[in-house]
Amino acid sequence: MTNYEVGVKGLYLDGTMQLAATYFYQDFDKYWVFASRLSTPAELAIDPTSITSGEVSAIGGTTVSGIELEGAWRLTDSTTTWTPASATGRHCILSLAPVLPVVG
Repeated sequence: MTNYEVGVKGLYLDGTMQLAATYFYQDFDKYWVFASRLSTPAELAIDPTSITSGEVSAIGGTTVSGIELEGAWRLTDSTTTWTPASATGRHCILSLAPVLPVVG
């Protein structure tokens, strides 16, 4: 496996806002897959304690790449909100977290 990752992180607005951005690229020579299924009646006759049967296989290589974004903002001395987001290929995930009080 080859993995590249580059990113930046910084504090802004007098240290009340933190932003981070990362780009990643992963190249897998082989990708290991575990597949399982319910055991057949013939398999259960041999081993009645195992209701599932599975195997691990290596499939051809694959690549995964995308970006991750993250931010946190201290709205007041006792309230902070944060938002993680990521995008890989055709998928984009954006989570908006509620405003949370800071503990401590």
